[in-house]
Amino acid sequence: MGLFAITLGFSFTGYLLPWDQLSYWAVTVGTNLVNYVPFIGTLLRDLLIGGEQIGQITLLRFYALHVAVLPVALCVLLMVHIWRVRKDGFAVHRGGVGAFAATDAPANATSSPEPVMALTKDHTRSRLLGVVDREVETAEERPVDDTVFTWPHMLVRHVVVALGTAAVVIALGVAFAAPLRGVANPDSTPEPAKAPWYFVGLQEMLSHFDPLVAGILLPAGVLLVLTFLPYIDRNPATEARNRKVAIVAFSIILIIAVVATVVGLAFRGPGWKFITPWNHSYIEM
Repeated sequence: MGLFAITLGFSFTGYLLPWDQLSYWAVTVGTNLVNYVPFIGTLLRDLLIGGEQIGQITLLRFYALHVAVLPVALCVLLMVHIWRVRKDGFAVHRGGVGAFAATDAPANATSSPEPVMALTKDHTRSRLLGVVDREVETAEERPVDDTVFTWPHMLVRHVVVALGTAAVVIALGVAFAAPLRGVANPDSTPEPAKAPWYFVGLQEMLSHFDPLVAGILLPAGVLLVLTFLPYIDRNPATEARNRKVAIVAFSIILIIAVVATVVGLAFRGPGWKFITPWNHSYIEM
């Protein structure tokens, strides 16, 4: 969840850097959500943007966060994440081996093979497979050959994925134009003024519920649930059919978020009134 929060921080701080009308008013709407934090909302917003209104100080602060503070935090969390993965491994289901199979095996079961029938002149048989003792495989007990060095195995794969991702992003930038709007002007408010697309779902929820509930309690509750769920749900099963409650709960949250985002992005026009996007489009990414 820390990496997820930092990713949102990268997107939000970078959204202001073009300094055009779209980015200015989107960040204005986004930072106004902080006002709904009880008691300290206004103080947090002023601390974030450097005053009562977005200006040059805000641009400098967002730039510093985007190119210095957030990258350092990202590197720290990535190192912790990679260390934990290499230390603890993934929760891989090993059906039929190790501790999973030990609970199903009868108490008096042995691994000794049955004797082979004696060969006579009327019977000719060949043994193709031999029965051997099963090796216990766990995340802690694994042969030395199962591990590889970070260099070159892991780092080379990471570099290949990073270069491939960069190539796709560059290709999208060349293929699709993303023209800037007019220079940021606090005296000219676009209609409608929408938050960045990844926060427009919250803006849509604000039109239906109390600002404290939709802007603070609901997103904070979702983040807390997702953060502590692995410590609360101790179900060791890794197959989907054995995790129905968790899958249904996550699916409901995902569907609500997607629907709210699509409605706020494509079906809201001036005055936040409901419109049909095929007649009037106010989609801003």
